[in-house]
Amino acid sequence: MLIFLKTLHLITAIFFIGCVYFRTLIVPRIKPSLGTEKFGEVESLLAIHSRRFGNFNNALLLISGLCLYYLYFDSSAWLLHFKAFLGLLLVVLFYLAPFFVPPLARSYAGFKSAFHRFLLGMMLLLVVLSQALFLL
Repeated sequence: MLIFLKTLHLITAIFFIGCVYFRTLIVPRIKPSLGTEKFGEVESLLAIHSRRFGNFNNALLLISGLCLYYLYFDSSAWLLHFKAFLGLLLVVLFYLAPFFVPPLARSYAGFKSAFHRFLLGMMLLLVVLSQALFLL
């Protein structure tokens, strides 16, 4: 069961990070070729499909993460608690983003891009922390 949970957690994390990476660093590169209006349409379509996949993927990521947290729980493992907090925060931000990102993106130019970069940075920090757990 432990190997299954770890594998599921790793695969779903790869998909989540890959999707945010793609939306943050790859998609914006096509804007000059498409123009602002067409790019907006393409980005909206990508958002619909990636969110639909992300809803399922991130639910599995959250469930597997909570199960692993339960299995590895140690009250003195501060790094594990911090990593779990960051992971939970990322998933919560994903699920809450449709409620606060669009209004803020309309008010502040570049907010959506900054938000995706923030998520990607948190994800990279989480990967480093995951590896640091093996050193302690």
